[in-house]
Amino acid sequence: MKLFLAALAAALAATAHGAALPQNAQPNALPTSDEPDLSNFHVRKGPQVTDASGAPLKSGLTLELGSQAKAKCMYDMDTFVESNLNYGSDGGLYAEMIRNRAFQSPADGVFGVGANDSIGSGSLTAWQPVGDSKLDLVADNPLSDALPQSAKITCGTQKNELCGIKNLGFFGLPVHAGETYNASFYIRADKPGKMRLKFGLFSNDLTQAWAQNDAFVEIGSGWTPVHQVLTPREGASDINNVFAIQTNADAGSFQVNLVSLFPTPYPGTVARNDVAQKMLKFKPKAIRWPGGNDLVGHTIASRFQWNNTIGPLIDRPGRLGNWAGWNTDGLGVVEMYNFIQKMNARLIVGLWAGVDANNNSVLLKDLDPYVEQQIEFAHFLLDTEGKWADLRVKSGGPQKPYDVQAFMIGNEGGLTPAVDYQTRFDMITNRLKKEFAGHAGFDEIDLIASAAICVPTGYKYRVDLLNQPIYGTPADFVQKYHMYDEASRSNQTVFYSMEFAVINSGMEADDNIWFGPGRLHHSIMQGSLAESIFILGMENNCDIVRGAAYAPELSNESDDRASQSTPGMLEFDTTKVVGSTSWLMQSLVSANRISESLPIKNSKQLEDAKIYTSAGLDEHGAVVIKIVNYSEKRVPFNIDAGVPVGYPVCWEVAGQGPLDSNTLEKQLVKTEGCTAKASGTYLTVELSKWSFTVIKAERGRVA
Repeated sequence: MKLFLAALAAALAATAHGAALPQNAQPNALPTSDEPDLSNFHVRKGPQVTDASGAPLKSGLTLELGSQAKAKCMYDMDTFVESNLNYGSDGGLYAEMIRNRAFQSPADGVFGVGANDSIGSGSLTAWQPVGDSKLDLVADNPLSDALPQSAKITCGTQKNELCGIKNLGFFGLPVHAGETYNASFYIRADKPGKMRLKFGLFSNDLTQAWAQNDAFVEIGSGWTPVHQVLTPREGASDINNVFAIQTNADAGSFQVNLVSLFPTPYPGTVARNDVAQKMLKFKPKAIRWPGGNDLVGHTIASRFQWNNTIGPLIDRPGRLGNWAGWNTDGLGVVEMYNFIQKMNARLIVGLWAGVDANNNSVLLKDLDPYVEQQIEFAHFLLDTEGKWADLRVKSGGPQKPYDVQAFMIGNEGGLTPAVDYQTRFDMITNRLKKEFAGHAGFDEIDLIASAAICVPTGYKYRVDLLNQPIYGTPADFVQKYHMYDEASRSNQTVFYSMEFAVINSGMEADDNIWFGPGRLHHSIMQGSLAESIFILGMENNCDIVRGAAYAPELSNESDDRASQSTPGMLEFDTTKVVGSTSWLMQSLVSANRISESLPIKNSKQLEDAKIYTSAGLDEHGAVVIKIVNYSEKRVPFNIDAGVPVGYPVCWEVAGQGPLDSNTLEKQLVKTEGCTAKASGTYLTVELSKWSFTVIKAERGRVA
C-alpha cells in the first residue's frame, strides 16, 4: 500500500507542475490492486560502470594529460664507457683474453694505480713458468719502441720435460667447446733453428689439453710472428685454465711478446660478444668515449692520446691505467668508434683540456701543442678528404666521417677552479670554430662544457651546453624530479647529464656517500626507481635536456677488488654478463623514446601518492607514458589522454621490495609484459609496488 501511495503522490506532483501524464492514465480511478504495476521498470544489473554522463567510472588515481604537445624533444638515453675503470675495457668489453699480453702492467697496479707511468715499467703479472723454467722480464731485443720489454724463458736442466710460459687470463680463463680462438704471439731465440712449439689452451696444471698446436717452427734471432686458430672439441668445466707456450727443454732460452688470444667477438669488431649484445639491447642513441678520469689520466703522461691508439698493436704503447693496471689501448679510437657505429649510436668525444685527474695541469702558456693534438683528433674523425681522412681509412676506419654528436671539453672542469677552465674551454672551442668554419654540419655538433662557463651572446654554435654529473642517494634523485622545470628557455642553455647514479642506499648515517657503509655494490630497486624518477623529470623537460648516461656502464665482478666504482649498469665476470635493475628500467626508457612531450596537468596530486610520470608522443604519433610507483602499495591507475586511444601495450619492471637486486648469482628482477586496457580517452593499468611501467597506445584508433 505504501508503494501505491508513493506513486499517487508522484502523479499529483507532476500534475501540479504542469507535467503531462500518460494518455491512458486516469488519476481519479483507483487501481485494482494495492500494489503498482512494475512491469515497465528497467532495473540495472551488476555494478555501476558509468557516471551520469555515460563516461566510464574510474577507481584509483588518474593521470590527466594535455591533448596538445608541449614541446619538441631532443632527449635521449646514452651510454658512458670509461676505459680501464672496473676492468671495463681490458678484461671487459675488449675481447682479449690474455692479461698483461705485452708485459706492460705494473706489478703494483693489479687492483690500484701503479707508481710508474713510464713505458717499459711493466712486469710479469699474470704469467707463470712451465715446469722448472725461469722467467725474466728483459729489455733486450725490443719488439718495438712501443713494446720494449718481453719475457725471457730459460729452460731447466731436466731432459724430456717441457719448458715455457703460461698466462692465467683475466681472473680465470673459460674454454668453450666449438668456440673459435685466434691465438698469436711473437717469438725469437738467440740460436736460430727449428723449435718445437706446443701452444694452446690447457688446464692450469697442463694435464688436460683443450685445444693445442704442436709443430716444429723455424725461429730466428729476429721476431717471428706465430698465429693459429684453435677450436676445442671439449669445453672446460671451470675457469681454471691457461694459455701456454711450451717447447723442449733442450731449446735453451727464448723470448715472447704480444701474446694474444681472441674468442669470436661481436661481428666485425673486437668487442666481447655477450657484453656487446647487452649494450646493443640498451639501444643508446650516443656513447661517450673517451671521457672521465680515463680521458684526463692519472698523470699528464697517462692521458688519453688518440694517435697512440691507432695502427698496428705492435706500435701502441698504452698508458698507465687511471684505476688499475695498464691500459693497452687495444680498444682504440677506430675499434671503439667502429663498434659504436655498428650499434647505430652517435659519438660523444672527450677532448683533453690540459688537466689530469690529480689536478696537475699544463700551464696556459704551454697549452698550444696539446690543443693542436685535440684539433688533429677532430680532423681525423670529421674530415672528408686529405691526410687525416686518408689516415682514418688506412687505420681501419670508414671512408665517411664518423657521426659525432658532441665534443666534451675536459672532465669535471669545475673541480679545479685554479686552472681557469673558462680559458681552456675557449682555447679549444675557438680553434675548433676556426678549423671547421666551412665544414658542413659542424655547427650541428654540440660543444659541451664540463663546468659552468660564460657564453658569447648570439654565438651560432651550441657551445652553451653543460654536463652535470650527479651521484647520490635515492632521496637525492627523487628530489631532482623537477630539477629542470624552472630552467630558462630563453638563454639557449642545453643540459647533458652524462654521469649519474644512485651510489648510496641512504640508510646509513654516512658523512660521505662515496666511502661510507651505505655505498652500494649492486643497484637496488629503490635506487633504480629513484634514478628513473630523475629521468622522467628530464624527459618532461626534453626541450632543454639533451641526453643522460648512467655511470659506470661496466663493472667486473670476478673479484671484489676488480671494480673501483659501484654499482655498475652491467655486471660481468669471465663467463657471463647481467643487466642491473637500473639497466632494465633505462633500457625501457631508451627503447620508447618520445619526439614530443605532453603536459601533465595534475603532477602534484600524483606525487603525493608517490607516483611519478612522463608522457609524450613517439615518432609515429603514439602516446607513450612512463610511470614510477615509488611505494609499497599496488595502485589502480588511470590515464586520461584527452583524445581517444586504443591498442595499448605495456611493460613493467617490478620488485618484491626496495632492496631487490640483480647479481651474477641471482636475477630477482625482470622486464615483463603487463595488462593495460583502453576505453575511450582512458587507459587503465594496475601498478605493481616498487615498479616502473611503460605504456604505449595509438591515438585516434579505438579497439
